[in-house]
Amino acid sequence: MIRTRVLIGTALAVAAAAMLYADTFLAPWFPLLGITILVVQWRAAYELWHLLDAAHRPPLLMLYLGLTACWAANWWPVAAYSWLSAPAPGQPLLFWPALGLVYCVCFIVAFLWEMAWYPHGGIALPRLAVWAFILTYLGLLGSFFLQLRFLPVESGGAAGLVWLAAAIAVPKANDIAAYFTGTLWGRTPMAPVLSPQKTWEGAAGGLAGGVAAALALYGWQPLLFPDGAAEAVIFGLLVGTAGMLGDLAESLLKRDCHAKDAAALLPGFGGLLDLIDSLIFAAPVVYLWWLVRHASTSLS
Repeated sequence: MIRTRVLIGTALAVAAAAMLYADTFLAPWFPLLGITILVVQWRAAYELWHLLDAAHRPPLLMLYLGLTACWAANWWPVAAYSWLSAPAPGQPLLFWPALGLVYCVCFIVAFLWEMAWYPHGGIALPRLAVWAFILTYLGLLGSFFLQLRFLPVESGGAAGLVWLAAAIAVPKANDIAAYFTGTLWGRTPMAPVLSPQKTWEGAAGGLAGGVAAALALYGWQPLLFPDGAAEAVIFGLLVGTAGMLGDLAESLLKRDCHAKDAAALLPGFGGLLDLIDSLIFAAPVVYLWWLVRHASTSLS
């Protein structure tokens, strides 16, 4: 099992690094990253959808269309920058109004769909709730990965690619360190109801792994943490904690649906959702960190 996880994890890491490198030549659109994220969102949505009782599943096509619409909204600021008028120099390419509008339109369309095809009582509300949840969980939170990549390169700051790398490397280092630490020395259950195999010893080892990854990023790109190694340690703790909470959040979904794994797609890991669960919560924290850092730099 451990060997399988290492082999598959290494292959995925190499493939992701190659994709991100190739995508640098396709700026500012980054289509390879975009297509990868859309495929991941579709697959993860299918895994969530498949976990549900059949009566509570919204139409899969509506889910895919909603996720695609939210995904496409990420490129609106880039299109406006390229074809209309550029934002003020040094300002981030804000896309949240476009995404919010698309999300609201999709939600209204889902309502209209249920009104047009209403089967019988007790079905419409659960399906609408599931549809809104999946669109929020995968569509909105998933957009942070693209927005990290779109971050502008500013004087004295790190590039968007570095922030995206941080949003992936820190929570995954946390996952890996927590897995091995918990396997070897785990004794004290952390969340016995949600995830019986997780321990406090594993959590401590995971946070140490996340901090180590943040310090490695600081050594690679010092501009990421202008205040030095102490800032990198705090970043590693915050993003690592967010990753652990994302893992537990997905465990909540699986336990509520009486499933051990989201799917059986990846040997040693489970489903694709089992692979990205920690990243979903970590990316917004990294983006918020950048916003705070950006605001403090602008005021100074």
